[in-house]
Amino acid sequence: FRSGINDVAAHLVPLEEVKTRSVFLNVCTTGPKDMFSAYGYESAVLAGYVSEFGNYVGVGDGDVADVTSLLRCLMSQRKLGVVAEITVPAGVFNAMSEFSECSVSLVLRPWIWLWHEDGAECCEVLQEPDVSDYCDISEIDPKKWCSDIEIVLRCAFPSASVWPRDSNALCWFGAFERTGRMISVVCVDSPWIGECPRVASLAVLPDARGKRVGSALLIRAAKAAEQLSGVSGRRVVEVSAYVEEGRVLSLYKRLGFQRGAYVETIRVSGGSDV
Repeated sequence: FRSGINDVAAHLVPLEEVKTRSVFLNVCTTGPKDMFSAYGYESAVLAGYVSEFGNYVGVGDGDVADVTSLLRCLMSQRKLGVVAEITVPAGVFNAMSEFSECSVSLVLRPWIWLWHEDGAECCEVLQEPDVSDYCDISEIDPKKWCSDIEIVLRCAFPSASVWPRDSNALCWFGAFERTGRMISVVCVDSPWIGECPRVASLAVLPDARGKRVGSALLIRAAKAAEQLSGVSGRRVVEVSAYVEEGRVLSLYKRLGFQRGAYVETIRVSGGSDV
């Protein structure tokens, strides 16, 4: 480990500097500038805000050791409140767990976040495959279709990050066979205030795979996300998947989502003056 907690000097950093140092944080901090506080230490940067529940929600980037030092310092200074939920480079969870003054839990297992920095250009290129001979795709009301969405997710993607009852979902799309059976779903959500809309919870029932239904739904949702992100002035399209989901990651990359960051979301609490 590079230094003791007493040797770390975390400092406030202008948000614009954070954006230039990390493409990942640039994508994740698209809201009003005055809502974020940003800190830096060596290669590490962290930007976030205090939620309506009093918890700190943020995103960090940089060398794992530097990010760990920065988090420990901010915790000891009570800068992150009682509980903080932070998306950080994969590996920080293990590093933070070594220190007794920190209580840390892994909220999500490591995942990869991919995006197009120019969502408008991305959506101009993406061509939705014609699956009309097999199914119909439409935007759906999650309240009306809640049970059907949950059936698809439990069968095809039980560890999905967004479910129909979640309030952070902006819209849902579903694919239906001619019989009326729902065979695939996807949603557009915004996990944090100020973050660009993200395509999430793409799931296709096993017996409906291999027919380009997933590609069609993903492109439909990506175009919706691009339109929603344009409202805030940043036309960015984001997607994410757990690291071990090679099939989904291959689909994302085949459709042009090339940039990526391997991350994990951790929840830290406590912290003592050491």
